[in-house]
Amino acid sequence: MKQFLTILILLFGMQTFSQEISFSAGSNNTEFTLDDNDSFEANGIGSHFEITYATPIFKKLKRISYSLGMNLNEYNAMTGDLNNLYEWQTTHLGVKNGLNFRFLNIFDLFSLNGYAAINLSHILNGNQKINSQVFDISNHPEFKGLTLWSELGVSAKFNFNEDVKLSFGYSISEDYSFSSTRGQVFYDGTNDENVRIKNCRFTLSLIYLLKD
Repeated sequence: MKQFLTILILLFGMQTFSQEISFSAGSNNTEFTLDDNDSFEANGIGSHFEITYATPIFKKLKRISYSLGMNLNEYNAMTGDLNNLYEWQTTHLGVKNGLNFRFLNIFDLFSLNGYAAINLSHILNGNQKINSQVFDISNHPEFKGLTLWSELGVSAKFNFNEDVKLSFGYSISEDYSFSSTRGQVFYDGTNDENVRIKNCRFTLSLIYLLKD
C-alpha cells in the first residue's frame, strides 16, 4: 500500500510550478461562417507566434498558475465555386490572460496540462479578395476595434533539464467582438452578413524556467 501511494505521489507530483517564460510558434486552422447563411463555410491556415510569462498563484497550490502573453495571429480563409473565389487574409495582435492547470506529472520528466484563457486582439492588417479584386478591410468599421477570444487548450510538456522544457499544445478558440460586429463582408452580392470566426491551433513551445 505504501509503495502504491509513493507511485501516486510521483505520478501526480507536487514539484513547484516555477515561474516560466515561453516562446511559441504554431499553425492556426481557421473557419469563417456567416450568420443567417448555413451554406457558407470558408477555411484556411495561418501562422501563430506568442511569448508568455507564467507564475504560480498560490504558494500552497502549485498546480495552478497565471499567465500573461502577447501574440500575433493570422486568421485566413478561402471559399468559392467555379465562378467566384473569396479569400480573407488577416493579421491580429493580441494580449492573452490565462489560468493553467497541471493534471499529471510523471517523475519530473513529463506532464499533462490544460488552460483556459481570454485573448483581447486588434486587427493589424487585412485583405479580402473577390476574384481579381482586393479590398483593404483593416480600417473597415465592421472589422476594426477590439475582439475578445475565448480559448481552451491542452499541452504535453517534456523536461530536458532543470531549466528548459519543450511543449506540444492544441487549443480551440472563438471570437466575440464587442467594439465591432466582426465584419459585414462582400459575399454573394451582399454586404450585410456578419462573420463568425472559430480557430483550432497546434503549437510548439520552448519554455525556460526562471530562477526564484
